[in-house]
Amino acid sequence: MVDNQLRDNNPPETKYTMDRLMAIGYNNVESKKLICKCLMLEMIDAMKNNKVLNEERYIKNLLRLPEEPAN
Repeated sequence: MVDNQLRDNNPPETKYTMDRLMAIGYNNVESKKLICKCLMLEMIDAMKNNKVLNEERYIKNLLRLPEEPAN
């Protein structure tokens, strides 16, 4: 899913975050793992609560990286 977001530039904050993480020293795999943490938080919440992904919170968490994502 992260690769799809990067390819489609949707949301654009995913690519921005990837570029930013790599610029501060994280490699490609590490950067994707960090982004994946944010995405998984949203997916688990959506499935547990039978609702759609909270894109606003996802983007906020992307912009916080490398800090841990917040609920």
